[in-house]
Amino acid sequence: MQLQFIKPQEIDAYLAKGAQFIDLRDGEAYNRQHIRGAVSIPYEQFEQSLARLSRNRVYVLYCEHGTTSLKALKLMVSKGYQGYTLGGGVTRLFGEGR
Repeated sequence: MQLQFIKPQEIDAYLAKGAQFIDLRDGEAYNRQHIRGAVSIPYEQFEQSLARLSRNRVYVLYCEHGTTSLKALKLMVSKGYQGYTLGGGVTRLFGEGR
């Protein structure tokens, strides 16, 4: 299983292709700042929430630094979903002035 990362500069292209972004941080962090169109599913609720996701859609997971989203992506891909993780998380993204 090869896990795939996207770069901050690729976000708009993935949004244009219909990818669903999932913010794995807690609700407070999500409310402070998130990628437009992203849904909030805190990591603690992620595994139970998988059943509500479509296996026909592409997902991009992200968290603060990228570690949590990588763990969630491993789980997601092992269960047959298509996904990516945002390399470096929102720290890298918003640190680049986005």
